[in-house]
Amino acid sequence: MAVSSPRVSVVVPCFNAEPYLRQALESVRAQTRSPLECLVVDDGSTDRSAEIAASFGPPVRLLRQHNQGRAAAANRAIAEARGDLVMFLDADDFWHPEMVAAQVDAVVRTGAALAYCPAVRCDAAGVESGSQIARPLPERCIRELLPANLIVVCGACLRTEVARDLGGFDGRFWPADDYHLWLRVAARHRIAYQPRPLGRYRVHGRQVSQQLARMAVAALDARRDFLRRHPDVRRQLGSDFIRSAVEDPFFELVRENVDARRQQAARHLARAYLRRWPHRRRGWACALRSHLPWRLFALSVTGPDTARTT
Repeated sequence: MAVSSPRVSVVVPCFNAEPYLRQALESVRAQTRSPLECLVVDDGSTDRSAEIAASFGPPVRLLRQHNQGRAAAANRAIAEARGDLVMFLDADDFWHPEMVAAQVDAVVRTGAALAYCPAVRCDAAGVESGSQIARPLPERCIRELLPANLIVVCGACLRTEVARDLGGFDGRFWPADDYHLWLRVAARHRIAYQPRPLGRYRVHGRQVSQQLARMAVAALDARRDFLRRHPDVRRQLGSDFIRSAVEDPFFELVRENVDARRQQAARHLARAYLRRWPHRRRGWACALRSHLPWRLFALSVTGPDTARTT
């Protein structure tokens, strides 16, 4: 049911985020439109994360659980949320002060189930790089969203009833569990793009998104599971489009890592490709090259002299 002035619950899954959590929560507290609550779910942290969250007081509310992963932490907050909308903020990211107001306006104005905006990349100290994540999608966007995740989690605002109806995040696809949810939303609901870059996405050495090969495999499995669950979407898109949107880009990633002499990543990706498409000769060719001894592997590749093994 649409609400003209919806209340917002902010969802902050947290695991050992002591260096960054305070800035994240201060950015929530500084919003020009105050959320109803900010649910910090401490997922078994062993540092001072829970203590930092507890020190804030309302609207921050601390929930604690044994370590179960980001998806389980976010889903607990969704289950307990009292707001009409849920907005997601990883504990190492932060927001511009107008984030909540802009995203609520986008949902109300368009009637969409999900509104999202770009995020600006920052370094570990929170200094902005100027580059942005996310780009515009049409309201019905499954064709554009299937080839790549174009929605960053710290820019997303979702109707709570939709999040619950869809079962929230599926931890089997971590660290692409957010992408899996966006695909399921897009299959059934309209999505709105709000162009102001109000999210701040922190890139640092501990961050899982730096593990690009692992992320690519998780995103691939999220796509395949989504298509298995939605045969209507599969029929609508057709096998040629699905191959060009799902299999071919993943194979190109395998080949890019072989050509760049990233042997460990190439091996990981080639094995993943063959587990899913075991009869593709192109996959076997890349897999065999990636499993050569390093010197032979390097000689098999025409590329820069500055070879890397990772």
